[in-house]
Amino acid sequence: MGWRQAVGGNLDLHRRWMIRSCALTLGAVTLRIYLPASMLLGIPFTVAYPAITWLCWVPNLLVAQWMIGSRPALGALDTAA
Repeated sequence: MGWRQAVGGNLDLHRRWMIRSCALTLGAVTLRIYLPASMLLGIPFTVAYPAITWLCWVPNLLVAQWMIGSRPALGALDTAA
């Protein structure tokens, strides 16, 4: 979607999709942080892994959505000058 928006000239939507894409890609990093943490806490792998597979990307996406909502649209920046 990000590429499609960039090609279509909608840079604001491109930026939003790229923020989401980065957040979801970083879910793999988050997974690798949560797994050892769950082991240190003594949570069995068979219990921790199903929860972690969701928890590794949901918080990242929530932060991305917060970032998107807290920044003005690119068009708004152009008109403010």
